Formats: sequence, structure tokens, C-alpha cells
Amino acid sequence: MRKLGALTALSLLLASCGGGPERVPDNAPAETTVSGRIQTWQSGTSGSVALTGLLPLVPLASAPVDAAGSFRLTLPTGPLVEAQTRSIPETLEQGLSDLNCTSAGLTVSDPAARGLLFFTLRAEGGGAGAREVAAASLTRSGPLSASFDARAWLYTDRVVTVTGRINCRVAGLTAPITVNVKTVPGWIKLKISATGSYGFGGPSASGTVTRTLTDLNTWLTLAEVGQALQ
Repeated sequence: MRKLGALTALSLLLASCGGGPERVPDNAPAETTVSGRIQTWQSGTSGSVALTGLLPLVPLASAPVDAAGSFRLTLPTGPLVEAQTRSIPETLEQGLSDLNCTSAGLTVSDPAARGLLFFTLRAEGGGAGAREVAAASLTRSGPLSASFDARAWLYTDRVVTVTGRINCRVAGLTAPITVNVKTVPGWIKLKISATGSYGFGGPSASGTVTRTLTDLNTWLTLAEVGQALQ
């Protein structure tokens, strides 16, 4: 499954602004849909988005995109998804490598659990060719500081807890990202967040990966996000 492979810069400047961490109840239900608006969609044209699996020619799910660029995709379940699940470490390691990140020690509560992870959807139409789009939002605080908020979706076949840390490297900086995620059977939404800045004390970067119930409706192409982070 393709994730954010073309976007190596995303691995550092991931973050959200605002108050304290969101508290998600352990029994919060699984996610059933993915929705949002593709920002550069050409008004008045229609198209589609698709969640591609390990076999790109066989999408796991698809949905129409309306003339304003908005969509709502129903997340797939059942044998088609189960057939493409892998061990939790394997699916996370693949995602980490696509984000220019490496594991710095992750613990999975049930080694037998299986899952599937995705960051992007494949969009077609809207005045452009096929491209990967991701739920992402960038905030800059002057030329030397930036924050980024992104979403990913993780499917697991049972309750599992993933904790530990990953390291994400770009432009010579390493950002330690703390992971603390508890799943439910089915899909959950992940918030990938961090901050990066240069100050009098030198460069600093940090972030978290947690479960969230909060949508991020802004969907950008990988090229758009990459340009924003340059």
C-alpha cells in the first residue's frame, strides 16, 4: 500500500497547535468513514478517490468526489481487508520507512495481532491526473518554526496497544516521536503531530502519534505538502 512515500519532509515538521492532548475513551467505536475536501479541486468537475491496497489495481474502497472537491469514503472491512493485513510491526515499519522514519523501540501488546495502515487516497479528476492526497495542515510561525497536523488510519483485527518511539530525520535534524496508541477491532484514526524550530539554543523537534476522534478535512496532494514544507 502506498503511503506518504514521496513526502520525506513530512517526517519532521508534524504537529498541532493548541491546548492539551485529546483524551479518547478506550471504548470509542471504530471509524467507519474517511471524509474531507481536496483543496485544489477544480470547481464544477467531478471525480473519485480510492483506497488502494497491496494490489493497486484492486482498490479496497472508492467514493465519488463532488464538484466542490468533497468526498466521503466508507472504510472497507471483511475478507478483502483481512487478506491484506500483516503483523502490526510489519505494517508500521513500512509506514515508518515511507515517512523517512525508523523505529527506536516499539512494543506491541499482542504479537499475533494483524493490521493495515494507510495515509493517502488516490484521487482522479478535478482538473488533474491521478495523484495521491493526504489529510494534512501546515502552520508556520515565522521562517524558523513550523507545525504540522496529519492523519493516518490503522486497521487491527483485535484490541492492541502500541507504545514506544520513532525517529524521523530530515534536513540533518532528528525528531523523536512518541507513540502511544490503543486500538479497537476495525479502523482507528491516528493523529501524527510534531513541531520543528530553530532558536538561540539550536534546532529542536518533537512529536507524538496518538489515536484521535477529530477530523482533519483539508486534503492536499503530496506535492503541495512538500512545497509547503520547503
